Amino acid sequence: TTASSRAFLIGDEKCGLGRCLRMTKESGFVLISSYILIAGLLTAVFSYFSRSFYDFDLAQRRLSRLQALYTAESGAERAIEGMKGTIPVLQPDCGQSNPSTWTPYSNTNLGTEGTYTVRITNDCTSPNQIYWIRSTGTFDNVTREMRLSVRLTNFANYAIASDHMDPDTYFHSAAIHGAVHINGPIQIWGWPVFGGGVTSSASELIFYSGYNNQDGHSPLPEDNDIYTDYPIWQGSPPYPLLNQPRILFPPADVSSLKLGRGTQVVNRKMWIEFNREGEPAGSYNYSTSGPVTEANPGTNVPMPESGTTLFFDVGDRDAVQPAVVIGGILDRDLTIASPHDIGIDGDLRYDCYETPRLNDCGPVDPKLTVVSAKNILNLANARPYSRFRDRENYRILNGAFIALGGGITVDPVAVEYAVAPESLEVWGSVIEHEIKPKLALAEESIGDPASRPLGEAGMVYGLIFHDDRLDLASLPPSMRQAMSILSWEACDGTCA
Repeated sequence: TTASSRAFLIGDEKCGLGRCLRMTKESGFVLISSYILIAGLLTAVFSYFSRSFYDFDLAQRRLSRLQALYTAESGAERAIEGMKGTIPVLQPDCGQSNPSTWTPYSNTNLGTEGTYTVRITNDCTSPNQIYWIRSTGTFDNVTREMRLSVRLTNFANYAIASDHMDPDTYFHSAAIHGAVHINGPIQIWGWPVFGGGVTSSASELIFYSGYNNQDGHSPLPEDNDIYTDYPIWQGSPPYPLLNQPRILFPPADVSSLKLGRGTQVVNRKMWIEFNREGEPAGSYNYSTSGPVTEANPGTNVPMPESGTTLFFDVGDRDAVQPAVVIGGILDRDLTIASPHDIGIDGDLRYDCYETPRLNDCGPVDPKLTVVSAKNILNLANARPYSRFRDRENYRILNGAFIALGGGITVDPVAVEYAVAPESLEVWGSVIEHEIKPKLALAEESIGDPASRPLGEAGMVYGLIFHDDRLDLASLPPSMRQAMSILSWEACDGTCA
């Protein structure tokens, strides 16, 4: 054979048979290796994207679960706010059948994908006091449920209820007969007497020794001798009870009272003296130029009908607060309300102030409610009650006194505990955002507790007796209702 017949043309080159076979095998190996590499890369890419899609789906499901829980929480919070304005009356069912259920919100939309349904049931152990709220939230086909229990009580059940105490305020030589609750720590300096249940949401008691001037968190003494410098706790179970549920206090807003039926709106600052006794009885004198006195008797008008609300909204007419100053003797149900401060001058009482719990008021059973979105100020113009004309600083208050945005204050002339610890006597209820006589105390009595004379510090009320007749029926539920959250539980799915 010729050389050309023994050669193969590969590309533009000629090769021998053996060499060309080796090159063909090498090309096939490279091709197979490339296929394997490509398959491996595709597998890796697929695994990566598959894992990414799985992680994304897992994250999406977790996000949907979280959003479903937030949706359920939104329903629960709306139910809490709604129950402040509406007190449901449900029949308790302690058996296994479905209890009476109130469904204020059903399939309520929240955003574009979330819905919640709220059901409220009555606790059979405490009917119409403790309620169970079940809020079911659904988001992106994921369902979660919140379950919580709340307690509803009337603020009128307390002799004193407050969100917290001013740092410069202490229970000193006061005597309080009735339930007391404070969300913050109870601050004591001296020997107050608590004649009813005392509860606090704080975990400790702040105690200041009147003799040793030592502050700290004191253990409760076993010695309840009234002559020691320790508080006296009465009632059963042993008080005080700490770490109790907080009370959700209403906001500092009284605008709903302005729109209520039987409300008379007054747009001028006034001084008012109620005339239960004297001439003419069942009327009141008012003045727009200063306190009602013999020299300034003002204008005499008949009392409004029982159950009326007098709403004082002075706007910018008067630069000096309070918007109204009231005093005298009352013979009917009346509510005094204002978004501004309310002042009290002298006695503000019923004719039967000494025995309101005995219901010894004759054919008329008066109940007074004074509610301010700010403060209630006991002014220094104290006029003595006829039984105690030798005690110029002695005054008596009857009714429910509610300071939604501030506190109830007493001027220094009415707080001389070392001389007259009973200088202020309250028959009723005191509800305030902050217990604070600080605004009305003299400047020298504000400061370090250790630097004060013993008689200048302390709770502003000398005596307070809870009036069991009070029901605050003249107020909307959002103002008269004390709500506490007892438990709060989030379930993975539906609560058992």
